[in-house]
Amino acid sequence: MIMSNPKVSIIIPCFNGEKYLREAIDSALAQTYENIEVIVVNDGSSDGTENIALEYGDKIRYFKKENGGVSSALNLGISKMEGEYFSWLSHDDLFLPEKTEKQVNALLGRQEEKLFVYSNFTCLIEKDGSYQRLIPANRLYGDLCEKSAFPVLFNLINGCTVLIHKSLFEKNGLFDETLSTSQDYDMWMKLLFDNEPIYLEESLVITRIHDKQGSKTISEFSDNCQRQQIDMVRRLDDKKIEYVFAGKYKLFADMIELSIKNEWDTCVDTFYSAFEKEDEPKKTGFTSNIYIYGAGTNGHKILEECHIKVVNVKAVIDRRSELWGHNILGTECKPLCDIPYGSEIWIAVEDDLVIKQELIAQGFTVKDFTETNVYLFNALPTKNRIYELVNTYRKRRRG
Repeated sequence: MIMSNPKVSIIIPCFNGEKYLREAIDSALAQTYENIEVIVVNDGSSDGTENIALEYGDKIRYFKKENGGVSSALNLGISKMEGEYFSWLSHDDLFLPEKTEKQVNALLGRQEEKLFVYSNFTCLIEKDGSYQRLIPANRLYGDLCEKSAFPVLFNLINGCTVLIHKSLFEKNGLFDETLSTSQDYDMWMKLLFDNEPIYLEESLVITRIHDKQGSKTISEFSDNCQRQQIDMVRRLDDKKIEYVFAGKYKLFADMIELSIKNEWDTCVDTFYSAFEKEDEPKKTGFTSNIYIYGAGTNGHKILEECHIKVVNVKAVIDRRSELWGHNILGTECKPLCDIPYGSEIWIAVEDDLVIKQELIAQGFTVKDFTETNVYLFNALPTKNRIYELVNTYRKRRRG
């Protein structure tokens, strides 16, 4: 039974993080949810990390250990936590003030007991100081964001966005200290294999993108990610595959697309080998003539996905007259006035409410941004399309 005002332990593992640590601690202490404790674990830093932490006195709980990696620092923090819930804040990231409060409320607001919640986040590009909010995952994948292992396989979970009940660690164990990178992949897979998370589309965390991050500085990061991706897929039994992906054909097709986007060559080869053994379902492809509204970045992505899923796109619609008559990935761009009355239009613009209302009022059949993305994701590609996709990728990688 979840307590009505559960204590939350915010654990900040830190290795040589003097540049960012103070901001991280301040963001944790500034939470609107009051029943928290902030635990800073110094993972053998040789800079001013300790001095910064000690400045906070009894506002935080401070522990120091020899360097052993993020996993060991998190595990020490978990062993010391007094809270009912675990929250992880990297020393170079920031919590927005309402992060903890909104996540606790989400857990308490569900009739069925939930033990794991994660959210959207915003990237701070340190090089130029710009912010990039990610498209909420539920607008791309629908309710799959809350289906078991799906968010792990599609790397939707930023570790600093999670709030996890301590019982999941008691049942499944702690972070694997033998993994120098991607230890969070491994943990989320263990915790969510038999549990359904809650997803909040609001961005509640700011994560920095900079050159000194582990994913950029540790050379084996890509290899670790690929090994774990393959291992996670192998852990899925037939029942889980059917529940999340409706069969192995779609599972392997999705894993191939994801691996190509990440440039994971080993994964592409592994999943394509498995995909070739699967029979093509009868319901593949989509032949109706549709129009895409929006020639921006999202429009390009949706056009690419339409090609993979064999969707016949008649034209791309855009309000910018300078684009009319030009080809967008091989498809002509036209003004709305050139589109036949009653045509089916799929919106590729995230801020789509007004656009949808206007199009419906003019007599068009409309899929909004979420409906478009979810439909395309669930559609099955033909075997030939996946074959073309893999061959094109391999040629490009060979250079």
